[in-house]
Amino acid sequence: MTNPIRILHVRVDGVFGGVERLILDYFRLLNRQKFISILAPMVNRALLAQGAAALGIAVEFVPMRSRFDSSASRRLEEIIRERKIDLVMAYGIRADLTVSQATQRTGTPWISNVQNLIYNDYSNPVQGRIFYYLDRWILRKADAVTLCARYIKPPLSKGLFKLHNLVHVPNGISFSDPDPKSDSDRLRESIGLSENAQVILCAGRLEHVKGQRLLIEAVPFLKDKFPDAVVLLAGTGSEQDRLESLSKRLGVCEHVRFLGFRNDMPELLRLASVYVCPSLHEGMPFSVLEAIAQRVPVVATSVGGIPELLAEWSPQNLVASRHPNLLAQAVTRVLTSPDQAREMAQRGLEWLQSRYRWDAVMPRVEQLIESVAAGKGIPPEIRFEE
Repeated sequence: MTNPIRILHVRVDGVFGGVERLILDYFRLLNRQKFISILAPMVNRALLAQGAAALGIAVEFVPMRSRFDSSASRRLEEIIRERKIDLVMAYGIRADLTVSQATQRTGTPWISNVQNLIYNDYSNPVQGRIFYYLDRWILRKADAVTLCARYIKPPLSKGLFKLHNLVHVPNGISFSDPDPKSDSDRLRESIGLSENAQVILCAGRLEHVKGQRLLIEAVPFLKDKFPDAVVLLAGTGSEQDRLESLSKRLGVCEHVRFLGFRNDMPELLRLASVYVCPSLHEGMPFSVLEAIAQRVPVVATSVGGIPELLAEWSPQNLVASRHPNLLAQAVTRVLTSPDQAREMAQRGLEWLQSRYRWDAVMPRVEQLIESVAAGKGIPPEIRFEE
């Protein structure tokens, strides 16, 4: 019997979000007889580290004192050698840079996970483009670069620093029946929802790129026709004070609730009449995958990888970004035709089950890890077509 492959997962940036969710899903789903995972979080990643520890994953904290701290790569190098790491998986540009430096000295193969086009994460477009090309230059050194959505491939496979090491590995979802012990009435009461409330749910980091401002700006278009409509915003982030001020300025405070960080998304989704993703930019959001998996109608902006999730079964619920009135129109269609919306949501579930089940995605992930760790590169059958 061969020894398990020892994988070091490296993550630096941001609050708990989709990437952190992906890492924890990998910890849960990778075959533990074949793979041993170790987490190397940087900066303050308490929630991710706690989640990993709860799953029995070893955690090696790597201090990073500044944006590009060279001592972090040296500490990472020490961990790679001490833990006899066979493969490193990096998540985000700062992880890419640190991992590329450390593995250049150790000779360890590494895989980068790309969830979005990086320049979309920066409010300053010049800064975004600089880091985008920096990351592309770094990614040429990776043994493989996994992309969660197909829309990411064209920009990376042409022009300056063209990449040939791309693999499509979509984010997945596990399907389960509702928990019979969950108490929707108690949850509704704890949030302060009336029995007749029509819940418009939105989950994600409260950051500019996630577009919650646009959803709040859509509420004035909705509140007269749907006086019991309530927007639930689940998540934390730097924009919360601004969003709360906006809801006050628009006079819609009674229609908007800020829930903070939540770990009960399935229960919240069961309260929802509609799920809204108003992002300005996206990769392949887990929140939308979860909503579809829970048979909740989805309204979303037509950005990033979202059309890959909705275009085939719910194209009318895709709207242009930065237009609150269009969001309101799409939400209105759902709330005024609930039976039709539920039928559409059922079609969405069936479509999702045929394409994004984790038990279909994980064999591709494991095949890639085994091949790269063995020095064989990307298996031809899963390499992105040129």
